[in-house]
Amino acid sequence: MLNRVMVEVEGIEANLKNKNLNTDSTIYLDTEFLTLFPINSTNGFNLIENQIQNSSDFVSKLESFLKSVGGTNPKNHLNRVLAKVFTNEFGIKCSWTGRGQKIEIKIGDSHLIIIIKKVIKDVSTSLFTESDFDKTVSDWLRHANTRHSRALNI
Repeated sequence: MLNRVMVEVEGIEANLKNKNLNTDSTIYLDTEFLTLFPINSTNGFNLIENQIQNSSDFVSKLESFLKSVGGTNPKNHLNRVLAKVFTNEFGIKCSWTGRGQKIEIKIGDSHLIIIIKKVIKDVSTSLFTESDFDKTVSDWLRHANTRHSRALNI
């Protein structure tokens, strides 16, 4: 029985080592990359979108950056990612659908959101549906004005 337990433990250890080898922890996030975040303007957002479309190296760095943010559950991870990627001031100008007063950007089908969704689903150990993802991002954008106002009052 002890031998069986040892075989199981060795199998689990091997799986964990393989999982750790497949992570993107070796990707170096240079200061030029990090200065692009958080996005605070339409021009900054468009720059990120262009980089995503034109550079697979940029996409790898972005995925590594988003994974490194972490969270206690998928919703918390997503909220933390959104806070790192967008300023509240820019979030006021965005919406999921592009509708609303003073809305400049529709982000629901942007390349950046697609990558964020992929990373959250890849990292998540619990069920997090597309509907949950869409609702969480919409809520985060909707409350950007409140967060921005509170930050100014502090």
